[in-house]
Amino acid sequence: MINTETSAQDSYRKKALRILRRFVIILGLSLLLLLGDSFWAPLSNAEIRQYHNGTGEMLDQSRRSMRDIDRRSWQVVVFQDVQDGVIGHTELRLVGFPGQIEFQHPQPLVIRTRTGQDFQAHDEFEDGAPMASVGQFDVTEIVSQLPEDEPVILELPTIPRSILKIPTSFVLEWQLIS
Repeated sequence: MINTETSAQDSYRKKALRILRRFVIILGLSLLLLLGDSFWAPLSNAEIRQYHNGTGEMLDQSRRSMRDIDRRSWQVVVFQDVQDGVIGHTELRLVGFPGQIEFQHPQPLVIRTRTGQDFQAHDEFEDGAPMASVGQFDVTEIVSQLPEDEPVILELPTIPRSILKIPTSFVLEWQLIS
């Protein structure tokens, strides 16, 4: 009789452990889904590069490849515009894949925070871009106002519409450059 009780208890413990293990797995997967891009955003590497402009000056630049919410590839570049040796505006250049995307010049870029702030960046290519898949926007006054602790959303004035989720590491980098 003792063996029967012991084996029944062992069977019960094994079932309880299986149920607990499944619960932990389901809870972990649920957390991953809930955290979504907030969980993965810090894994994005951002870095500042220096380059020589045409006049021989060293300038800082952030250049990153990323995908929009529809999985289209983008090159995201932030740099300072220099004219006649004078550092001017902080520019955000967005380059999509030719033939897949077309900017609607002269429409502004909308930058949205999770706290509900909206900013509009002026289209620098209002008279025409070097290519239809290239947009460049003046973000001089905006970058310093962006939150340092949350990603931002870029709503691009393109056909088809494109939305980029910019990780906090990129925003911090942009603030260092501007």
